[in-house]
Amino acid sequence: MADGGWQVLAPSAVAYDDAYPAPEAMNAAAIASMVADFADAARRALAAGIGIGEIHAAHGYLLHQFLSPLTNRRDDGYGDGFDQRIRAV
Repeated sequence: MADGGWQVLAPSAVAYDDAYPAPEAMNAAAIASMVADFADAARRALAAGIGIGEIHAAHGYLLHQFLSPLTNRRDDGYGDGFDQRIRAV
């Protein structure tokens, strides 16, 4: 971004409201990359001796956005109805 920030990613390009820019909708490759990154982080934590992990999925966080019909307006395998939104990857 021009101001030195970052591009916000989301399941769909739905802005919080008119005062906020729309996030970039993640494509299938970006989703697969994010899943792989989380799996790699979990493996590194195990190798470092960490025995427990937590994924924070509160309102507004990426995982919650994929679960919510308000922010997930996809019509592919990662959206398009409740069963698709909650399925395991």
